[in-house]
Amino acid sequence: HMLMTLGDARQQLGESGEAVRVYGQALEIARGRDDKQNEALSLFKLGYAQLDNGEPDTAIATWDQALALFRTQKRRDYEARTLGALGTANSELEHWTEAINYHTSALHIAREVGDKEEEGLQLNNLGHASVEAGQLGQALLRYRQALHLAYLSGDRENIVTTIVDLAR
Repeated sequence: HMLMTLGDARQQLGESGEAVRVYGQALEIARGRDDKQNEALSLFKLGYAQLDNGEPDTAIATWDQALALFRTQKRRDYEARTLGALGTANSELEHWTEAINYHTSALHIAREVGDKEEEGLQLNNLGHASVEAGQLGQALLRYRQALHLAYLSGDRENIVTTIVDLAR
């Protein structure tokens, strides 16, 4: 747990390479103890550090492992987050069809578990990926849905950024 906290701190400081190292240590310990829950969480966080460190392909492989564990554990909330992360990594690689598919899957699960914050995030991600894929009608629809959720939550910052994305 201390290594995970240290990795989180390194990640927040923008020290992604160091975060990769620390999360890797946490992962080794979790695997050594056959602690599948912390193994999955370590993989999830490690993937973000790898992505931020400019390693989207490595992050995808890491998240694939995390996704399998979260599915086995029936942790649908983290399954949605991991699918969204896979969509983000595919966006970095400009694989727009794959990104849209991952974000759509994440959106469905976020709605299923009632996670409005994750739902809004995935709608925004879908809007962006749809724009890049040249699917402007879908992009407009997704940004409007995200704006509706932002209004419902009263999150002014999210409202403004979504309006900017929608106008763009």
